[in-house]
Amino acid sequence: MKRALRLAQTQGRYVSPNPQVGAVLVKNGKIIAEGAHQQYGGPHAEIVVLKNAGSKAKGATPILCSLVPRKIWLPDGHIHRSATTYEGWTQQVATAEHVGFDDLNEIIARRYDALGEAAVDPLFGDPHTHTTMAGAILNAECVVAGLRALPNHPLDKFLSAKGQAIKPYVA
Repeated sequence: MKRALRLAQTQGRYVSPNPQVGAVLVKNGKIIAEGAHQQYGGPHAEIVVLKNAGSKAKGATPILCSLVPRKIWLPDGHIHRSATTYEGWTQQVATAEHVGFDDLNEIIARRYDALGEAAVDPLFGDPHTHTTMAGAILNAECVVAGLRALPNHPLDKFLSAKGQAIKPYVA
């Protein structure tokens, strides 16, 4: 995940209004390919990483993750979801390609909703985008909960005991 985020930050400078997205393809616990959405109108990260992998991708298990929500509260006391932008786009690709999808936007937004604005504020180091360490830990737990909710738990064998103790996300 860290590598995908770094790819997004370093290679995805010219993609606006689309989000910066990086992708890695892992097979047998090793990164076999990586890529990023590099320019607006160009191929998205998922396509780039599969092209870069070539035949090495055979037998790998692709899993797409949406971006995490920003701390933008709606008047009804809920976190804003981005189903019509990046979260929706990623889910559409995952559905079309029949691959796993970890809906971090919804999973984390539900956690924030349950905690409430007062408890979520200290999880951010700025007004709405960058989390503190505590916020990063909460988000990482949500990533694992989403991965564990995928059919057949494809990554469970790579999780630490702490990761395996996290319950799979239930919508």
